[in-house]
Amino acid sequence: MNPKAQGEKGQRIAIGELAKWDIDVAIPLTDNLPWDFIIAYKNKLLRVQVKSGKRKGRGIEGSIEFGLTTSNWHRKTTKKYSIVECDLMLLCDYDSLYVLGPQDFEGRRSFNIRKNPSRNKQVKGVNLHDDYVFSIERLDKLLA
Repeated sequence: MNPKAQGEKGQRIAIGELAKWDIDVAIPLTDNLPWDFIIAYKNKLLRVQVKSGKRKGRGIEGSIEFGLTTSNWHRKTTKKYSIVECDLMLLCDYDSLYVLGPQDFEGRRSFNIRKNPSRNKQVKGVNLHDDYVFSIERLDKLLA
């Protein structure tokens, strides 16, 4: 699957997951904006960027890597996201939806999520599935 199709699939999955939580989504008429859509949540409008990821490594211990940059093909530039471009990032690996606040994504090129702890129980610099999986509680915590 080409990157554009992979991204569009991730957006559709994210919109479907948000619908399960009764969160309204506004989709722009153009794809020239630094965010994919806006969500209306608790009387706030939030700009959301969706990123799709792929599994790294082998087996159950592998992590899921999400690229957090945007590219301008014509200018041949790559840019990291900040709060100027979007308020939240939703990461979709086709099985789960994760939500990141600016403190999680600002200035980063990528973000890895592990579904299971590593064999050596390393925790520093490890982003575990349960800490980022989308929920209303997680969303409320990020917006507090």
